[in-house]
Amino acid sequence: MTDNKIDWSNPDHVRHYSEHAIRVWSAKAPADATLGAAHLAGLLSFAALAINAAIILNGAAATAVIALLGTLWGASGPDAFSFILPAAVESLKAFGIGAASAVAASGLAYLSQAAFVDLLQRNIDFETQKLNVPPATPDAAAVATRDRIKFWAETFRFVAILLFVISLGAFIYGAKLGLDNLESLVSIFSEV
Repeated sequence: MTDNKIDWSNPDHVRHYSEHAIRVWSAKAPADATLGAAHLAGLLSFAALAINAAIILNGAAATAVIALLGTLWGASGPDAFSFILPAAVESLKAFGIGAASAVAASGLAYLSQAAFVDLLQRNIDFETQKLNVPPATPDAAAVATRDRIKFWAETFRFVAILLFVISLGAFIYGAKLGLDNLESLVSIFSEV
């Protein structure tokens, strides 16, 4: 029965249409919830992957700088080593800041997600798997608690994203410093 053929003055038509609409909504709701959960899981997975990549990126870059310093010390002695050491230390500082920022972002992302899950648990009865409908006049203390949890969840998420961006910026700065220093070192050795 389509909407334009319903006789809204006929109670049987209205009842039939209402029952049909409820059946359609009931069949669709679990699929929507499953799709939403899959989307959220994918989003969280990509965020964790990006943070892990930033940790690995900065850590691997720091390891490469240390390996280069060891190679220079072994091949050229203290002359080349003393020339490159100040810039290498600056690169290592940048990579260390980048790795530490990414680790902190990971921790804050966890805290943010835990707070959002707490909010969700306050709205779902897990025994019946149904959404708790808030009362028409909500308890002021419950509202204040939910608002406080939401504030911290969003704050942790914002700071985690900011730290992730700082981590990438630190990597770029450290890599630029290292490349500039390496170009200077190559020009010095090509003159010798």
